[in-house]
Amino acid sequence: METTLSIAHPLLRKTAIGLHLFAAGWMLLNGVAHQIGVLYKAHQGTLAPQHAPGPLLWVGAGLIAAALALGAGAPSLLRPGAPSVLPAFGGLAVLGGVIAAVAAQYGFTFLGGSIALLTLDAAALAAHRLLNG
Repeated sequence: METTLSIAHPLLRKTAIGLHLFAAGWMLLNGVAHQIGVLYKAHQGTLAPQHAPGPLLWVGAGLIAAALALGAGAPSLLRPGAPSVLPAFGGLAVLGGVIAAVAAQYGFTFLGGSIALLTLDAAALAAHRLLNG
């Protein structure tokens, strides 16, 4: 059992860090792409009439803010010795707030991937915290 746990700890740490950094990068990519798409469609006049550009740009800004918050939690995860997951969970809280705000306005139609990523990241961080004290 000791051997299994000693192998699992570094692997779980790497998995938690990798998933968290992936989530930050993915949200940044989605936020920037969303902004470009909204601006392009607004400029071309192809944005759906029921969608004003302003609120849609706030969605992209929220995704970018969530990416920055997720990224801000990464240094505490990378710290050798006793890493802290609390700042990383703070980034997940920001992402959860963005998801909730978008869902309140537009529904859950396009949020499945973001919700899944948030859930996987939270589970990996929680497991990392539990096993690494």
